[in-house]
Amino acid sequence: MHPRTSSQLITRDQLVTELTQLGVADASVVMPHVSMSSIGWIIGGAQTLVEALLQSTHGGTILALTGWDDRPPYHQHDWPAAARAAHLDACPAFDPLKAHAERSFGRFAEAVRTWPGASHSPHPVDAFAAIGPHASSLTANQSLDEGYGKGSPLEGLVEVDGSVLLLGSPLEHTTLLHYAEYLVDAPEKRWNEYEMPILVDDRRVWRRIRELESSLGAFRYEDLNLGADAFELIVRDALAQGIGRSGHVGAALSHLLPARG
Repeated sequence: MHPRTSSQLITRDQLVTELTQLGVADASVVMPHVSMSSIGWIIGGAQTLVEALLQSTHGGTILALTGWDDRPPYHQHDWPAAARAAHLDACPAFDPLKAHAERSFGRFAEAVRTWPGASHSPHPVDAFAAIGPHASSLTANQSLDEGYGKGSPLEGLVEVDGSVLLLGSPLEHTTLLHYAEYLVDAPEKRWNEYEMPILVDDRRVWRRIRELESSLGAFRYEDLNLGADAFELIVRDALAQGIGRSGHVGAALSHLLPARG
């Protein structure tokens, strides 16, 4: 965490300059993963960062993974019967206009989710929000059973030749690689099943969702003895092969990666 002193203040103009130098103006859609504390003390916080991204992309589209901070636990069936019954009765249906972004995704995700005119995808766990010209098309066709797969905002990010932007964020946070896991034709993928409340014709319905395991990994990466997170190694290797650009935004070493590449 950077101490908040006047000598470390970061302005919107500085962010625009450094984001432009990194190349964000060349991307029609940018999906940032952000560590605000790594960047430094931005005057105006997440709001300023969103504004800087919109300015440096010349009115492009910003896509963010938001999730649902108050979502039900994945495996309520493990609970005592009384607790499960109470949860089934009281838990509200997912509403992207009201459901706060996952706190672990940071202040930036919530800023995008609540931005005026933002579009939202319907998935109660793999929820996205977007602002800009491509926002509606990116979020409109997400399937509940392929939150990161076909029809997802990640597929849209690739189709429009968008970019992933890691602003001080760990390399393993590159969510786009889950899309590759859906696409690849390989045996023994790991799946996860859970129930979530959603709205169907203005009625709350508990929907069983089956999707690729994203926490442990869709494959048994742990058996490879990689010594590091598999996604981190993939991104590190891509950068080493010249896929993407690196530079500093504020105090944060940052990377801009072409989604298709």
